[in-house]
Amino acid sequence: MKYESFTSLAVQYCLISVSTDAKILVWRVNDKLRYPAKGHLLARKKDGELATVGGTSFCKVIGAADDQTFLVGTEGGSIFKCSIQEPQDKDISHFFE
Repeated sequence: MKYESFTSLAVQYCLISVSTDAKILVWRVNDKLRYPAKGHLLARKKDGELATVGGTSFCKVIGAADDQTFLVGTEGGSIFKCSIQEPQDKDISHFFE
């Protein structure tokens, strides 16, 4: 995934991973993939309670109105529409100092 800022002409590349332990992680290439820059937990409501769902596949939605829309396939066969924003330094600064 590539994020572009037209005001600063900066380009930042990110890698997004999904796993069966319900984690969606965003990694920044310029951090040399040492640690995730942002994390999300894939969960859904079941009988009024939140339950995590293991992800198995992930794809970018082509032609979406924004550049942050993705589809995530799960172990149980469900498909979730997700929106993931560009990681900011404040998202991870308190974890890695």
